[in-house]
Amino acid sequence: MDLYPGWAKRVAEMQIQTYRIQYNLSNYAVVRPCNVYGPGDNFDPDNAMVIPTLMQRIYRKENPVVVWGDGSAVRDFAFSRDVAEGVILALYYGTGSGFVNLGSGKGYTIRELVETLHSFIDFNYVFDTTKPPGFPRRVMDISLARKLIQYNPTTSLRDGLKETWDWFVKNHDEYLERQNYFKSK
Repeated sequence: MDLYPGWAKRVAEMQIQTYRIQYNLSNYAVVRPCNVYGPGDNFDPDNAMVIPTLMQRIYRKENPVVVWGDGSAVRDFAFSRDVAEGVILALYYGTGSGFVNLGSGKGYTIRELVETLHSFIDFNYVFDTTKPPGFPRRVMDISLARKLIQYNPTTSLRDGLKETWDWFVKNHDEYLERQNYFKSK
């Protein structure tokens, strides 16, 4: 298990708290986004997250698209525009002495994700139950963000996926033009 991304985020938050104490800061914001997806996402097959990876495999006509696990793992998927608005709200209102979670606040099974994609894209898929499904449930509690910064994500999973797919189809090779900071030189 790669713990680095989680620790890096936590250390960054601790650094902000240190600055708050050392410099008596009162105007800062800390946000914790969930699984953010949308147009312009990272579609590099070597290191993309679940939604762009599925879209890349569907676009390349993998048949069937093999999905690890039984589809029961639950995740919080938030559309990038909703999260961007949350970041702006956090900058405007601040997050007090803590952080706010930015997600959809809703849990979707991986099966629901795949079936939602299948509702507007024609592809075959199968769940490979011999592979691990991942952590059973990861859903953000966004109640504090709703209260402190009036965060209110409005994009449905289907609408966000459809907008992302439409962008991806027109820009499927765009990731090749980007600098990949995760590849060793």
